[in-house]
Amino acid sequence: MGCVTKRRNTGTSRRNVSNECEIPDEIDFDTAWKVYMLNKSACLLHYVPNPKTKNCRDNPYCLGRLGLEKWDKLLSCIKNENKTNTDLDRRDIARIPCGLVNLGNSCYVNSFLQIFFNDPVFRKCIYDWRPVANFVKPEGEKINIEELMHCIQKLFITLQITPYEDTSAEGLVKLLQLDGNQHDALEFQILFFGKLEKLLSYHVQWHGVRETILKRFQGAITQTISCKCGRRSVTELPFNPFYLSIEKARSLSKALEYYFLPEELPDYKCSECGQTGSAQNRLAIKEPPPVLTIQLNRFTYDAVGHKKKIHSPLQYPRVLQLGDVKYDICAVMIHEGPNADCGHYYDLIKHPGTRQWFTYNDEVVKPSATPGVSVEKERTSKVTADMKGCYALVYRQENEENSAIPAVPEDLLGDIANKLEEEFIAQTSATTEMTLRLKNTVEDYHKRLTDTFDKLQVKKSEKMLKNPDDIVFIPTELFSTVLSYEFSKMVENNDEVFKNVANNTRSAAVIKSLNCKNTHESGSKSSFSLCIHNRVSLGSVRSGAIKAVMKSAARNFLTSYGVEFVDLKTGSDICLECVEALKARNEFVRKVQLKEKLVKQLLREKSKRYYHSENCFWVSVRCLSQYRQLALRAHEQSIKSYAEITELNYFWQCKRFGKQESVTDCDPSTSEVSQRLLLETGSGKAVDEFGLPDDFGPVTFSNNGGDSSEAAINGSSIEGNSSATGDTSEQNTFVDGKQGSRKRAVLYCKDQVVGSVMEKCTDGYQISIVDNLDSSKKQKLFDSDTYSTTRQTRSSSESPPDIAEVPDMVSTAIGKNECDEDVNETQVEQSTDTNEICSDNLVAATFDEFDPSHSGKESSEQQSSTIDDNTQGLSESNIQPRDTLQEDVDCTQSEEDEEEEESLVVFNGDLRCEHGLLDYECWMTNERRIVVDENEWKELTVGIFEPDHLWCVSVDEFPCSICKSGYLYKKDDWEETLRRMKEIRLAIGELIRTAVRRTITVKSPTPQIYQRVICRNFLKNLISAFKSRVRNPTIPTICQDCMLCSLHKKPCVLIDNTEGLAVPLTLEEWQKILAAMQISDDDVMLICLDNKGVCEMFCDECFRQQQLQVEHQRFVYENGAEIYVKLKSDKNDEPIKTANGDLIAPFNATPSLIRPERHATTRRAVAKCSMVFKMTSLNTIHQLKIKIYQKTGQLPNDQLIYMKERLLNDSDTLEEARVDPQELIETPLTLIVQQPTEIPTEPRQLERGFADTALSHS
Repeated sequence: MGCVTKRRNTGTSRRNVSNECEIPDEIDFDTAWKVYMLNKSACLLHYVPNPKTKNCRDNPYCLGRLGLEKWDKLLSCIKNENKTNTDLDRRDIARIPCGLVNLGNSCYVNSFLQIFFNDPVFRKCIYDWRPVANFVKPEGEKINIEELMHCIQKLFITLQITPYEDTSAEGLVKLLQLDGNQHDALEFQILFFGKLEKLLSYHVQWHGVRETILKRFQGAITQTISCKCGRRSVTELPFNPFYLSIEKARSLSKALEYYFLPEELPDYKCSECGQTGSAQNRLAIKEPPPVLTIQLNRFTYDAVGHKKKIHSPLQYPRVLQLGDVKYDICAVMIHEGPNADCGHYYDLIKHPGTRQWFTYNDEVVKPSATPGVSVEKERTSKVTADMKGCYALVYRQENEENSAIPAVPEDLLGDIANKLEEEFIAQTSATTEMTLRLKNTVEDYHKRLTDTFDKLQVKKSEKMLKNPDDIVFIPTELFSTVLSYEFSKMVENNDEVFKNVANNTRSAAVIKSLNCKNTHESGSKSSFSLCIHNRVSLGSVRSGAIKAVMKSAARNFLTSYGVEFVDLKTGSDICLECVEALKARNEFVRKVQLKEKLVKQLLREKSKRYYHSENCFWVSVRCLSQYRQLALRAHEQSIKSYAEITELNYFWQCKRFGKQESVTDCDPSTSEVSQRLLLETGSGKAVDEFGLPDDFGPVTFSNNGGDSSEAAINGSSIEGNSSATGDTSEQNTFVDGKQGSRKRAVLYCKDQVVGSVMEKCTDGYQISIVDNLDSSKKQKLFDSDTYSTTRQTRSSSESPPDIAEVPDMVSTAIGKNECDEDVNETQVEQSTDTNEICSDNLVAATFDEFDPSHSGKESSEQQSSTIDDNTQGLSESNIQPRDTLQEDVDCTQSEEDEEEEESLVVFNGDLRCEHGLLDYECWMTNERRIVVDENEWKELTVGIFEPDHLWCVSVDEFPCSICKSGYLYKKDDWEETLRRMKEIRLAIGELIRTAVRRTITVKSPTPQIYQRVICRNFLKNLISAFKSRVRNPTIPTICQDCMLCSLHKKPCVLIDNTEGLAVPLTLEEWQKILAAMQISDDDVMLICLDNKGVCEMFCDECFRQQQLQVEHQRFVYENGAEIYVKLKSDKNDEPIKTANGDLIAPFNATPSLIRPERHATTRRAVAKCSMVFKMTSLNTIHQLKIKIYQKTGQLPNDQLIYMKERLLNDSDTLEEARVDPQELIETPLTLIVQQPTEIPTEPRQLERGFADTALSHS
């Protein structure tokens, strides 16, 4: 109540409440200043390393997280991301390479182009090419060589001279008709050079370029096959690239060593001597190329044909000695990704001019370290990403003569260079202008807002205690609204700049966060609640709802933005009474914590407690387990006073600057959040919750003390409001003996109930005025008379005594009090919406010494009836609550918690029956109560619970006679039911247990002895009732309707299985069951069997439909299921069968080695040897084949899928193919590939994936 914002009750919050504020015994202004946290200095919670990102609730002076920090971030982003100097944006073409934009799975093209663009000789060949006159594209060619070379020339020139950081190869991609799929980069290289070689051979003038490219990258290997007889066969094999397997090698040198080792040819037959197995194959480099491209085979196939990637790292040297030629590494192509069929390519390339290494990752080009190793080692301690992903290594011969970067020929440079420069200058100028405008605009707004908030900031908080009137409190929401409005105004005035610049940068997220809060068109109202003493609320300060700022700066701030206000609360308006209430609550919490030791002890000793003194009492186990919660709620309810709650409102017409005509008001708070917040500050929460419409006329309050305020209401505003509301009626006004003045009722509910009188004279609405009457004071709990009555002491709580009849005291107790004074019911009537009747506005007090809470229940019923009578003929009015406090005040609770808190807490109340006496059933049940002596009872309750929140019951008190009668009546009924159940069990128990497991064979040749049918569910329910140990069992009835069809009301169930509903009975058994259940034949549906065991009048039509539906459900799985597919060899298209249709083993298998096939019986076992796909019953077999293709690479047309020797049709869905996922666990679908792919030992076929492009063969 005060120092913390009220939150949902949790264990953590309850533990921390009492220890948060240590308040001294003597409370003065200095103490209150500290409790209000106004002694804090500069807030450092919003700085690194762990800055707070929300409104600071720990320092009322902190303005750091109200929205101005987002302006700082926006300005920083604009300065960092949008450079205003054009020289900084221009690429240094001599030092910084240019990147290539990824057009969508085009990384393989970018990787190839970057590697060969950085080869000076190849670049010069491209520049040296010139078209010839009157060239005609050969017939059948898909691409024109002149268009191709012009496109490559333009791309290479752009890469060399563009001032931009990246460019695009879109023209080349379109010319080559490449699709958007992923492809192999080296496969593209082979196809591209093959196509280029072919196209350049069509004219003699281009042969020089063609020969230069061929000699540049193509080498030759000699293959020598020698026989022991002396015959040698030498073959020359060209290569580009050099294909090398690395599966068993850890370094490139080892892989090359394995490649050039002699190989024995056991199957080779010499043509000279005719011998087999005496030949040897040896490979050797004959012509090493100037540029050596080594393709590393990182892909292999597993036993089931799945393509896999080899992730083992490979060491490669920076200098490679191959024969007599020494190579320097100049590029590394890296394949990134876990799979063989997909991934991403990027390169490490050495710049031919600066010799600096760069990482080329599409459009991103950045410097990198030199890859490779100086000396290959057997083991390496550091494995780099290029070692694990290197797919191609490019080496260039050492000390090459033509290594300088070629200049672009003048005849090619003109148009391309001029267009690039013009485009760059135009774009840079426009961007610079927009960026400067944006930067200057944001800086102007930022500087003005920063200066404003800097003036508002309290910088010398230690001096404010001596001059508390120098600071004022302003709602936090007002600051946030102003900052949001300022940003909206800035965007509106500079719409073009923000659209073209800001939203295309990373500043967009900051802009969105600043613009997320829009002010209402008609204006914005911010407010904060005062406490009941008409001072600054402690909860508002400590929750961050208001901030303390400098008074002079605050007045200028409010005036400059045209904010309407009536009064400003200064530092002198802090409330000492609220601090005292907070101290009292903290002390109460500590007291409750001390009491909890006894509570825990009582709960531990629950089963061991016994009567050990004359004065013993019953305590509810449930109340003990919730002792802390009940004590705190009861304390809040006991100190709660219904008094004036006032809001200070700040109304801002944010459409324009300057003052508006409307006058802000300072009216009573109608916010639930505000009132709950005030509950924490010691003010209590008002019983009633009324409010004015948001568009109500201006109201000005003048303070008449601390508890109430009077309002001068403009009559024309009321008329305007009533006409604007339409269907809603005029609002009721609260008066204090005077008509025409608006005032909230002040009710105190601790020792007396003060009724409020409401009267409305307009339109003939009249509400009677009832004078406030004091109710008699409650009987004190520990008066001497309370324990003077002689009570009979029992020796054990386990054995209740015989109960003597007690006269019914309930009827005489209602309306009686100890002083025999009349208690008049005070009714507060109010016209409300039929669905929103606030019970707190209807106060009726009726106390009695036996059951105070019962009196409240009775009075509530009387109030309800009074409302129904008095509201007839009156129009309904909708009472709208005021705006709540700002969103930062996290003090709302769920509706259930609100209802629970509003209900009166009565400790030990769950032991009381509805008649106000000890509940008989609770008295009979030992688990719900614990016995305590008088001292323990006092320790639990004295100082914690007021008499209104406590119900004391002695162990000698007799339970309620009315409840006893009802309980005994129910007990007799239960005993009768148990007796009947026992009789039924003795009569037919064995028969029931035997019949429930019974089944017969339909149309058996032997005559049937069964003539009746009974429902199996009835038998099972009856068995469950036999086994039940509840004290009020229910005897099941015979229901035969579940075995009848809904359409014809005929039997439609079978009796030949133990899972069906129908159970056959003999005529004797049937009659025995009816006799035991005391049922006649006319009271139950008879289902008879004929002599063949078939139900008479059996409904075949409904039965067939039912069976089809049940059977079909196995093949319907719309939410998805696991489909298991097992790969099978295709040596025989179909399994070999015997004459009787059984499968036989392969013809070459040894019978003794053939083992009987055992199916996997678990999902894990099946998944080990099968492929698993998530499918639905609506997916087709063709879609399943596509998933298999994505996993194995086998084309759908090459797949045959069998289910138990039945070939599945591609167009059928899994439901139509009757594929049951549960059956697949034992027998998966069989996949037969018609053209199995063997495990390759050489590179895959070249045109795979490029068949539809211009690179394919004509």
